[in-house]
Amino acid sequence: MMRAGVALVFGLSVCGAARAASFDCKLAKTDIERAICSDKDLSAADDRMAAAYKATMAMAPAEVQAEIREDQRTWVRSLTTVCKSDTVALAHTAARRTELVSCLKEQYKSETAALQQRVVKKGGVVFVMRSVTLKVKDAPDDTGVKDAETNPGYGTLTAIWPQALSDAPEWVAWNAAMLLEAQKMAGGDGKTAGGWKSEWATGTDSDVTAMLESVTSQMVSANLANDSMGHGAAHPNESYEQFYWLLTERRRLKATDVFTAGSEWEKVIASKCRESLKEQVGDDFESYAGKDFAGTLQDVISKPENWEIDEKGITVNFPEYSVTPRAQPVEPVLVPWSALEADVAKGFVVPQ
Repeated sequence: MMRAGVALVFGLSVCGAARAASFDCKLAKTDIERAICSDKDLSAADDRMAAAYKATMAMAPAEVQAEIREDQRTWVRSLTTVCKSDTVALAHTAARRTELVSCLKEQYKSETAALQQRVVKKGGVVFVMRSVTLKVKDAPDDTGVKDAETNPGYGTLTAIWPQALSDAPEWVAWNAAMLLEAQKMAGGDGKTAGGWKSEWATGTDSDVTAMLESVTSQMVSANLANDSMGHGAAHPNESYEQFYWLLTERRRLKATDVFTAGSEWEKVIASKCRESLKEQVGDDFESYAGKDFAGTLQDVISKPENWEIDEKGITVNFPEYSVTPRAQPVEPVLVPWSALEADVAKGFVVPQ
């Protein structure tokens, strides 16, 4: 049986060595090669990802093809680490092979989906997902002994964000703002234009994703997230926000773009949030923020980056540590347009 999959597409095997355009399963040497050859579903997943890669490269502009190719090579090399068993006793056993195949299927599924979204067309505009990976050597532990830590490890930052393939002024402005916002999520100030800085990867492993959501003639929305784990930290941290951009005005969405100034929208949303928090947490739902609860809630609901705007209404997301501790997260609160229709600003078009 001849397999043409990862090796064909990326010009390297899963172990990272260059090879021909296909490989003979009789000569498969690595655990991953054997897994691909032995499981028909995984073999089919390998083919689907190869097809997705080819289709993406065919659509991608020349200036980003090298970036996509290198991302895929990095992903292929990562498989040996991501799908490595923590149990040494499982090595070279049926249980290990089953575990490996299961892990590989999940990795192939997610990577194929990511490839299919790498170049997309929305609202008549073509978007490409740009990416960057940074790696910074950790500082040695402060032991008081010079060179006591011989292998300090590395901090990593991976980021992916959308850019419009358009020279129109409104899209040039959006591209710049989107890049700044992705960099802000990674550690930048969100104000100063510049490249990605290696210092943002120091002492942590971070995964920043900015995903395009809706595109209309009035507004573009994207969701940004940063999942990070500080080296030595007790638990990971997650940050999320919505990025709404007005194309004509070339700026971020403000609350006054959605609601009439001086109307009761904040009171309506605050009331709905209080009702939901009481139901989710209990009568003492204000205890975490204490005397600052009213101000904290006001701060959350007043910022469009904490909203999800769609045809149903406005859903308020509560950032970590805002109204409850991390160990007791609360579900977002939907406030329907029917409760807000009297307060909606003239000219604001509710997304459909």
